[in-house]
Amino acid sequence: MTSALRIPFVIGTGSGGCRIASKLAIPGVKRICINSSWRDLEALPGDVVRVRAGDGSGSGMDPKRGEKDYVKMGGREGLLEAIEKVLDEKGMSKDDVDLVPVVISAGFGFGSGSGPKIVEDVSKLLPKSAVIAWITLPFFHEGEETRRNALKCFKSVASKAAAIAVDNQHVAEVAGVSLTLKDIFARINRRIVYSLLTLLRAAASPNTLTTIDRSDLRRVLGKGAALMFSKSFQVGAKDYTKLYDSDSSLSPYTPGEKPCKVRALAVIQSPRAPSPAELSRIASQCERSLNVRLKAFKSVITLGGEKLRISILLGGLGY
Repeated sequence: MTSALRIPFVIGTGSGGCRIASKLAIPGVKRICINSSWRDLEALPGDVVRVRAGDGSGSGMDPKRGEKDYVKMGGREGLLEAIEKVLDEKGMSKDDVDLVPVVISAGFGFGSGSGPKIVEDVSKLLPKSAVIAWITLPFFHEGEETRRNALKCFKSVASKAAAIAVDNQHVAEVAGVSLTLKDIFARINRRIVYSLLTLLRAAASPNTLTTIDRSDLRRVLGKGAALMFSKSFQVGAKDYTKLYDSDSSLSPYTPGEKPCKVRALAVIQSPRAPSPAELSRIASQCERSLNVRLKAFKSVITLGGEKLRISILLGGLGY
């Protein structure tokens, strides 16, 4: 069966963003990696599409230099050419693309500087496509300036597209001090990969009872901060108020005093199809536990597994 969502490529920018994107071995999805550190680009797996920016020496700690390396020193031109080439190879037009995932490692020079411009350029090049960005935020020990750079990048991206914060510090604290830095990065990578696979699972498959189309996706993935979390329950559970906790998400979320209006996409995997009453209960308890009001609640139901697995993407949060 043909997938209802067409995702021909994923983009990674900055050394960390490129490493994460290079690990997204999803059939039919090309990995386009752009960086001003050419040495880091060459260290990636052989089958990624590499785009060079700047003079090859990296952008250091300076996001302004990173933006210049992208806009004025070959990055923008190279990226747009790479996108066009991927589409040509797949026999697709610009109007055929439903979703473009972008992974940005923020905090240092190139990722922080190029990330917002890349999201803006992709949105202009593919105006009918939904764009969603994962922005990694640095650890506290990497310094206050690095965190400021990352948060500025995140806010800029969120003004242009749906933006999910991947807070390295949060994941490390949830994981505990017993894990090495390498293990923590591996856990972060797995969570990003899982959240991307969850969106791919929202496409039609032989085991999917309901799916979404591009208009549904664009309604959920509007501009602004987004939150994605996932949790398992026993089939037939009545209490979903613990859908969100510190271990179910890539970033912390603190409910505001007043409920904000958001849009939601729920990808539900279950041995049996949930009833309309169960879906209503999931939506209402999600509202209550996060103190939000759902303007839209779209659900994709896939049969499989032994437990009820609920993954929810909330779009349009404040930041």
